[in-house]
Amino acid sequence: MKTRCLELFSYSQDLRGGAADAVHDARITSRRLLALYDVFKGCVNKKKLKKYKKQVKSLNRLTGKIREYDIQMGLLGKFLSAGSHPSSKAAALLHARCAVLRSVEQKQLIKMMDKLKKEDFQAKFLDAVDKVLN
Repeated sequence: MKTRCLELFSYSQDLRGGAADAVHDARITSRRLLALYDVFKGCVNKKKLKKYKKQVKSLNRLTGKIREYDIQMGLLGKFLSAGSHPSSKAAALLHARCAVLRSVEQKQLIKMMDKLKKEDFQAKFLDAVDKVLN
């Protein structure tokens, strides 16, 4: 769990920059971290980790939304680069709309990362994991 938490926050700078790979990697890491909660749920005091799980779930949802927009924009970009098509104008509008919506979600992600940093989430989470596993 500690390794996954450290890994998750190692992407924070790239997430701020909007890097699609960082969003993908952070999403995978948050999913793995959530899966570890399920693996250890019978072994640890769930109450002590509950608030951290909630934060990771929120982070996972945000990165999931952003990832969906990245995938949609990638597919639309391929369609648009393939050449002229009667639906090209609609695809270009949809691509632009996805970019705007992704930007909105990106701002929410940055806001959440700032909040987690301000609350010293990483250190507190690691401390809580130490307490419940030892």
